[in-house]
Amino acid sequence: MSVARTTVTAEAKQVAQDPGGGAKLLLADPDYDLAIDQALETFKTDRPNLRIFHYTVPSAAFRFVLSGAGTILPTSGLDQWIDGGSRLEDVFHPFDITSQDNDPLDRNHWFVQREPSALVVLKLLSLTPSSGVLRLEYVRPHVIHATDIAQSSILAGDVKAFIVLDAVKLCEMTARRYVQNTGTSTFQNETIDRRTQSDIMASRAKELMKAYNALVGKGDAGEIPGAHVIKKFEIATRHGRGRLWHV
Repeated sequence: MSVARTTVTAEAKQVAQDPGGGAKLLLADPDYDLAIDQALETFKTDRPNLRIFHYTVPSAAFRFVLSGAGTILPTSGLDQWIDGGSRLEDVFHPFDITSQDNDPLDRNHWFVQREPSALVVLKLLSLTPSSGVLRLEYVRPHVIHATDIAQSSILAGDVKAFIVLDAVKLCEMTARRYVQNTGTSTFQNETIDRRTQSDIMASRAKELMKAYNALVGKGDAGEIPGAHVIKKFEIATRHGRGRLWHV
């Protein structure tokens, strides 16, 4: 099972301490969709959306259309190739689900090329299959449907992490919104309060980002020391007679 946008927004609000009512964050409904879109851009690098498609080759060919007229991939749904957003990772042929010897083709033996009429094609260099199964493993952007979890690509095990990441974006957006509202009141104390609220939300975003990093196995980058440091030393002597180094 995956998750829908309505669920993500509802649960991210709770994580971001946006329960509604008088304590509701200063965000409008479109902002919540924007937060999800921003979270997806971050999430796709941490959890690539790997798609797998099996195509039964009907006749001899070395060229297979991935996007455009004559594509061998679905033209809609989660397995659709997104022009400019998809990337082919591995190609298998022949692929047999009952065999233990299914190794991907050497990447020097195939390439993806753009052609006229907005076509994106896979070209094989070392073979021309006439039958069998062509297995394609590729990544494409994640998608979260408004209400239908079957049309969302987030894996069940990653739903919690994504909700936390969405809450991060909500806190960041709210912190900026509080800053935008400073100085608009004739009461100085209200301006100070809004700046304080902005700081609180920015701090909350950082805390949640640490939680997200832990959930996706990245850890806290701020706690990882450098393996080594290279620095240029400029040393001037008092005696002006040069230096003698001993190791």
